[in-house]
Amino acid sequence: MERTNKLSPFESVFKYIYELGKNKYQSLKLETLTTKQWKELKFDESSIVNIQKELNKAYLSKRPNYKLSSDENIIKEIKSKTKQLNVNNITRTKAYFDFYIKHPEIHWAFLAHMVSRNGGWNMTDLKGSLLNGLLETKEKDNFFLFLEKANWTIFNDAFPQLLLYERSKLNDKSYFHLLPHFNVSLFMTTLWEAFYHCRNSQLLTVSLIINEQQHLEQHVMKKHNFMENILNSWEYKLQELFQLTQVVFPYGNKKKNMSVGRKKSPKLY
Repeated sequence: MERTNKLSPFESVFKYIYELGKNKYQSLKLETLTTKQWKELKFDESSIVNIQKELNKAYLSKRPNYKLSSDENIIKEIKSKTKQLNVNNITRTKAYFDFYIKHPEIHWAFLAHMVSRNGGWNMTDLKGSLLNGLLETKEKDNFFLFLEKANWTIFNDAFPQLLLYERSKLNDKSYFHLLPHFNVSLFMTTLWEAFYHCRNSQLLTVSLIINEQQHLEQHVMKKHNFMENILNSWEYKLQELFQLTQVVFPYGNKKKNMSVGRKKSPKLY
């Protein structure tokens, strides 16, 4: 009898495990070799002054959220792609990293990837058996929902910004006038315009960190249900007391450089 191409159950499982392991190895290898170093964090004073002036103008003028008919498709496309990639923490984490590989000048995308990945590990622990006996099912569900909501909120605000930058870079023209249509702050609209002209990656990174922390504070941290069930719980306060909620990244090397990423023998501070 001729052998069919259909795999046996054992072969199918083996193939699945092999492909999963292969993809995981390639992913980890790429992430391990990916680093970003800042020799120092320094901003040009004149750039800061100019941005402050532009922000003042923007707040005073209250510019309308204009768009051209040709912009409608761009807005729909970006909203659709953001929604598609914001399904869960796995898709978010991969989306950040894929974007950084294509646009390494956007340092924040790599930072967001690592923070999202760390959040994913915590979410995995909550769904696994590791915390059985330490937390009730309801408590674990509350913590999981809190992490999911926080990561979802950041991605929903930040990724349209990244995609508009990608579009601007591709077509060699600014599309940042469309940011208000994604409810992005006037602060970041001004900073993206500045980055498009001066390409200061450090300034953009710090600005995005500040903006997303503010966005998280408004849309997640101050929500009553999270305040009551998470932030005021003894479990969360205990983690805060022992600094267990902090994310530690390699920082510096023998030459005192600031690095974001993983090295073979990093110094942890």
